[in-house]
Amino acid sequence: MQENYFMITIPTGLTGRDALKVIHSAASFKSDMYLTYKQKTVTLKSVLGLMSLAIRPGSLVFITANGDDEQLAMKTITEILIDEKIAEPYIPK
Repeated sequence: MQENYFMITIPTGLTGRDALKVIHSAASFKSDMYLTYKQKTVTLKSVLGLMSLAIRPGSLVFITANGDDEQLAMKTITEILIDEKIAEPYIPK
């Protein structure tokens, strides 16, 4: 299992267009991918699930990937979050 924390940095929070970029990427992998925010976990492959969380700027989220291509899946999601300036990796203390 691959898992990482991210801090949402985009000023608008995780809105529809940015969420779709992440969801489309996650959907291209076989691995199960989940995002946890405020003790609620949703599949990273669901628009409704992700949008229902109403993730705001400065929020800490936890993403997991589990499956045959989990390393590539996490690497790709991380790159999208950073490249699109949606989030930055976060190391909890």
